[in-house]
Amino acid sequence: MGLMKEIEGLPLTKKVDLYHRLGYLIHKERLQTDKKMVAKEYIDIISKLMGIEYNPKSRERDQVIARVILGSTLVRKGYTHSEAGQAIGKDHSTIVHIMRRKRDWESLPFIYEKENKILKQFNELI
Repeated sequence: MGLMKEIEGLPLTKKVDLYHRLGYLIHKERLQTDKKMVAKEYIDIISKLMGIEYNPKSRERDQVIARVILGSTLVRKGYTHSEAGQAIGKDHSTIVHIMRRKRDWESLPFIYEKENKILKQFNELI
């Protein structure tokens, strides 16, 4: 109740400013929660599609393919490199590398047939 008393004692302009700031913080927190839910959903989809349990620390080929698909998809959906990295258990520099790898897939489709096939299936599911 002490906080409410303090707020009641504020002038109207300060209350309006506080109202707008709280609205912004609530909106920002909702967006972050939504992004986490979407990333978790994508991890579940790619895991089922590839028959793996996603492990951000693994260097196995299927895990790397899953990571490239997840990271590049999250960036395409508007996540920052940091947000995408955090969502898949990596940092922003990994996402930079992932985006380069994804460009390789696009420019050399005859070499990356398996990867592009999985990516196409994933995109059809999301």
